[in-house]
Amino acid sequence: MRIILAAVVWALWLPALLWLLAGRHWTSAAAFFFAPVVLVAPWSGWARAILVPLGIYTLLPSLFRGAIRALMNRPIKWKGRVI
Repeated sequence: MRIILAAVVWALWLPALLWLLAGRHWTSAAAFFFAPVVLVAPWSGWARAILVPLGIYTLLPSLFRGAIRALMNRPIKWKGRVI
């Protein structure tokens, strides 16, 4: 559940960024745009860190599906194995 919570919090990054841009807070929006990149760059490098927000959005459906299956006590396949 902590992973899902972290992914949801990261997913709120884009609406907050759009809200800053709509309010014409250009400097804050620029700083907020680069915040995920700066936080993740030490682990993945600068080139990959730019794609982190996109990765979070593509990972969310799988995380939710897995959480729902786990809560319903249904088997979950991961890398060809049932866990």
